[in-house]
Amino acid sequence: MNWIKASGYLLVFLIFITSIEILSFSVIYFLQNKYHTLKFDAELITNFEAVASANYSNDLGWITPIEERDEIGARINDDIYESNCIDMFGDSFTFSTEVTSEFAWPKQLSKIIGCKVNNFGVGGYGSDQATLRHDLTPAFSKVAVLNHLSENITRNVNQFRNLLYPGSSLKLKPRYIVNSDSELKLIKKPELVDTDLKSLKSLTYKLKYEYFIPEGSSGIKWNLKFPYFLSAIDLITNHFHINSKIRGITRHSDFYTRTHPSNALVLTNKIFERFVSNSVTKGQTPIITIIPTCRDLEEFKRYGSLPYQEMIEDLKAKDVLFYDFSSAFLAKDDFTKYFNLCSAHPNKEGYALMAKNFAMFLSRNKNSLATYIPTLIEK
Repeated sequence: MNWIKASGYLLVFLIFITSIEILSFSVIYFLQNKYHTLKFDAELITNFEAVASANYSNDLGWITPIEERDEIGARINDDIYESNCIDMFGDSFTFSTEVTSEFAWPKQLSKIIGCKVNNFGVGGYGSDQATLRHDLTPAFSKVAVLNHLSENITRNVNQFRNLLYPGSSLKLKPRYIVNSDSELKLIKKPELVDTDLKSLKSLTYKLKYEYFIPEGSSGIKWNLKFPYFLSAIDLITNHFHINSKIRGITRHSDFYTRTHPSNALVLTNKIFERFVSNSVTKGQTPIITIIPTCRDLEEFKRYGSLPYQEMIEDLKAKDVLFYDFSSAFLAKDDFTKYFNLCSAHPNKEGYALMAKNFAMFLSRNKNSLATYIPTLIEK
């Protein structure tokens, strides 16, 4: 009878363990799909090769499709102005994705200040690519603006975009590192072949400077193994995106701390310095802006602090013009109304708000800018 009783206990234990493993596997499957733990295959190489010739640059990575660019490479703006006054660089929040050209905020800004703002934004760019594009673009205006979307701090430590934003198109980019002499060093765009997507060793070799490499500090996994309970705990504890969701902060918040293993804040500050230096060399007055995501604004409402507050303090300590768009959105009773979704881009009203408030910022600084934007004298 004792062995029957013991067998019963063993059966209950095995059912319990099996249930835990099934539940853990289900949690992992859900997290994998919702938070993009890792999702790519060798077909990405084929997709990449099909579009690379037209929409790719060895210096920058992906570029805006030719049908959306004018003769100087900026977003098409058919309005006619007597002069160019601002060259603006950034990502999709600069290009103004999800609205037609007439509602892009650089174009709306042009109408307000009465001179052309060249929109050199490219969807998905980090501040590093935007700064590189500024490096490679002739100066068409006497004022240069670098728009830093808060989320860009993660892109600045990324080489293989699919690790950060999984998608059907393979995207590779250059990045900067800070070398042992505390200077910026450019790491060229990596080259991958289909076998690299099947071997972690090969991928790691090709992406020596990729913070989000699987099995690295970001918590992204190559394969999740049995026992699934431990894998689920590891994922929840260490995956940069999943863990931030559990803590109620944006997935880029931790990257703005000086002690973060990616060194992203120090790197991004160095990128800003490069943009400023290159602008001065080109005879341009540099302006840096910070664009918050809707999630940043939610975090401010929840905790009373912006994720990038340390960056703000760094910019205040430097002799450079900068503007934080968070004040424009937080001044509204419901800032979420200015975004398509709180996880998405601004809508028409949001971009109009950005154009209006940036024009006000320019006007407040007309003593240093009126030489290059004469219409500010009248405001």
